[in-house]
Amino acid sequence: MNSTLRGLAYIKIRDKILKLDYLPGQKISEQAIMTEIELGRTPTREAVIQLESDGFLNVIPQSGTYISKINLNSVRNACFARENIEKEVIKEVALSHSLADIDKLSKIIELQKFYAGIKDIENFSKVDEDFHKHLYYISNKEELWDWLDPLNSQLTRFRWLRLKVTEQKWQNAINQHLAIINAITNFNPNGAEIIMQKHLHAILDDQPKIVSKFPNYFTNI
Repeated sequence: MNSTLRGLAYIKIRDKILKLDYLPGQKISEQAIMTEIELGRTPTREAVIQLESDGFLNVIPQSGTYISKINLNSVRNACFARENIEKEVIKEVALSHSLADIDKLSKIIELQKFYAGIKDIENFSKVDEDFHKHLYYISNKEELWDWLDPLNSQLTRFRWLRLKVTEQKWQNAINQHLAIINAITNFNPNGAEIIMQKHLHAILDDQPKIVSKFPNYFTNI
């Protein structure tokens, strides 16, 4: 039971960090965390220890517990990995897919449009990730997606900031996903690769703007 509660505490706290409910650099007490995630002291403390080990928290003696800042070097590395892996994934998908795969991807985009319309950043981000995850599923590369998860954590926080700065990025993402589907449908691996690289690299193109707006949220600028 304790292990289960520790895991639940870990997931809840990590989720709050990734979704910027806890801001980069913010000082927070274990008591406050306990109250917000509605779990006891022991599982919360054990989760905090694990989150510190994973780089999400900084525990400074005689000072307190702080949410780690976003490591821009990790963001850049995650983008590099995603660009180079996903361009190969998308080429495989373009060459080998079913009508059911296209239908699934199209339904995900419809959900994106809906969440963009009601400005639901949480669910918009979730289905955005679902779109990319499903490409790995189609190409039988689910293990690679899971392997990328630790790298994606810093990138996820950066993406949330990016979406908060301008809603225009929401529509841009939808349009690029539609273009990717079009290339896949037409069995155009080279076109799909080009669009995917542009889509993923756009995150880094916005880095100066995001850092300028939130300079205290980052390390390795």
